[in-house]
Amino acid sequence: MALLIAFSLFVVAIVICTIFGISTVIPMVFGFFVFFFMALRKGCSVKDVLKAAWQGVRSSPKILTILFSVGILTATWRMGGVIAFFVYYGIQLITPSLFILLAFLLTTLVAYALGSTVAVISTIGLILMTIARSGGTNLCWVAGAILSGSLLAERVSPTSSCQNLISGLCGVELYGHLRKLQKNALVPFFLCLAVYTLVSFACPLKAIDTGILASTAADFSISFWALAPMAIMLILPLFKVDVRWAILLSALAAGILAVTIQGYSLSQVLSSAIFGYVATDATLGTIWDGGGVLSMLSIMAVFVLAYIYSKIFEAAHMLGSFYRLVDRAWGKLGQTGTLLIISVVFSAIFCSGTTASILAILILLDPYEKRGHSRQELAQDMGILLICITPMVPWCVVNTMAYSLFQVPNTTIFYVVGPFLSSVYYLGCKWYAGRKTRRPGQAAAPKEGQTKKRRLIL
Repeated sequence: MALLIAFSLFVVAIVICTIFGISTVIPMVFGFFVFFFMALRKGCSVKDVLKAAWQGVRSSPKILTILFSVGILTATWRMGGVIAFFVYYGIQLITPSLFILLAFLLTTLVAYALGSTVAVISTIGLILMTIARSGGTNLCWVAGAILSGSLLAERVSPTSSCQNLISGLCGVELYGHLRKLQKNALVPFFLCLAVYTLVSFACPLKAIDTGILASTAADFSISFWALAPMAIMLILPLFKVDVRWAILLSALAAGILAVTIQGYSLSQVLSSAIFGYVATDATLGTIWDGGGVLSMLSIMAVFVLAYIYSKIFEAAHMLGSFYRLVDRAWGKLGQTGTLLIISVVFSAIFCSGTTASILAILILLDPYEKRGHSRQELAQDMGILLICITPMVPWCVVNTMAYSLFQVPNTTIFYVVGPFLSSVYYLGCKWYAGRKTRRPGQAAAPKEGQTKKRRLIL
């Protein structure tokens, strides 16, 4: 009962902070103290709990350096005119009957490189919505294409903070994890491509506002050298170069562009890399602003606390009652049913794929291993199903931000087909894999202690 109360307090704290727009760090710190005292109650000494917490901190340097690098990348890409380049030439490629398709493809490309839906919708996404509004097309379909492209690409990006967290907590290699996700994403991507192509012809632009083109050219010196940071970010991961080096080299290339082409000083570039880029006298206002290491501090704190939670739970054997609940659900609903319910409930409560995946992994890791399911499979289930279900919750953080920025109704969620198609396709793959690996007379799931791993067919 005490453990249930502790988790309830933690959930309530997250919900309250989400409602009032308070940083997730606050409830995560609150949760640390709650679970600290719960560990003491379970018989651990203060020294044991602090030792477990320190082990969590020691487990997090790799993901912290990735997030640190992403902060630099998002600032230098803005400052070096890389994002402006894609906006400028993307607009020139617009044909009225293919605008929505282009919005989907452009946001997919940039979101894959940046690994952030929020960064995409607040820059390129906002510009595309401005064009759509002046062009008289269906705003919900345009917003849906932008969000679908961003969410699909972020899910398979090596710079995605959420996928880095999932691979870290599950203890699997990042690139191997991403290869599975990328393979699974192909069918949903092409289905989205077909949907938004048809919609583009059905909802063409009635006019194209060229003023944004002129404004972008006024704010930045547009150069094809801007392709260099993008090429680095796309090509180096193919050769399994450590994602941290790929991000830093791409950021370095963008920083060089900021100095040599955009005319900024080295000190300005370094300042923006830390504090974020702030455009001065920009024709398009603050739309280019953002990025920087400081913008990543809150998510870095959340990730460190997530690792600390995992070590404290492990040291205090705190999740036994949750394991029993999962066992009962698994016995009645099977693996897929249990996974689906946990993904929906956690996404609805926490409104964030990051927070939901932290708790889901901590609760599911032991039941998966006891039934002979690999950590790689758990990472895939979290990285695909849970991460795709979260944006299907109308009040999730990304949706709330996007609807506010784009000035579109909540019904826009029905036009964001990417996460829905990804979830349905993945569930279909798991169902087919289960049928394929199950022989007549064989139990539906491996017994406890069985170590044979189930082969995924994706």
